[in-house]
Amino acid sequence: MNLNPANPVEEKEEAEEEEEEALALVKALDAYYQQLTPFEQRTCDIARDHLGSSFDLARSNGFIKYRQKKL
Repeated sequence: MNLNPANPVEEKEEAEEEEEEALALVKALDAYYQQLTPFEQRTCDIARDHLGSSFDLARSNGFIKYRQKKL
């Protein structure tokens, strides 16, 4: 059990880091989607439409491979 009160400065820094990471992910997903062929883009659109919240482009094999190549 942690009896130390939360440090507001640390909490703010952590929140800012999480926001930056989320923004970087959104930018990477957009860049990935834009580099897909029109056929691949349509495939993603159909998957998103049919699978709804079960479809996560960030967890797709194609995006994971794309990120590995970019790093």
